Amino acid sequence: MRIEKITDTDYKICILFKIVDDYEKNIERIIIKLRKKLNLCGFYKVYMIIRDFGIFLILKKVDNSYYRDVLNIKFIKSDNLNVYFVTKDYFILDREKEILYYNGYYYSLVDSAVDVIRISEFGTFVFGECLNKILEEAVIV
Repeated sequence: MRIEKITDTDYKICILFKIVDDYEKNIERIIIKLRKKLNLCGFYKVYMIIRDFGIFLILKKVDNSYYRDVLNIKFIKSDNLNVYFVTKDYFILDREKEILYYNGYYYSLVDSAVDVIRISEFGTFVFGECLNKILEEAVIV
């Protein structure tokens, strides 16, 4: 599991594991366990990008006024968002796929578990809003 802090209240979480049927309950348990560590309280929208190799979460705080000491979660499944793998090493990426270059890093769309198992230790995953600027300005290699 990788956790990235976006703002003081918003986070990105990458969880690589085999997906089971009741993923919402499992994700809810993980978020509740992370509540004290990340200081989560209030109303959060949790955007879920679900792939066969893992789940990518974006936690966005919406409201704090009614939920001062309580954590309330609304899950939103986002199938239209892509997940890209980012690395400085061009040679570990699958050359059959489109590879993008931006600001000293190589980006490749991740769509299978084989890719993730093979390369996950050599970089990070990018998903969500920050990907828009990268895709606009990146150069195809």
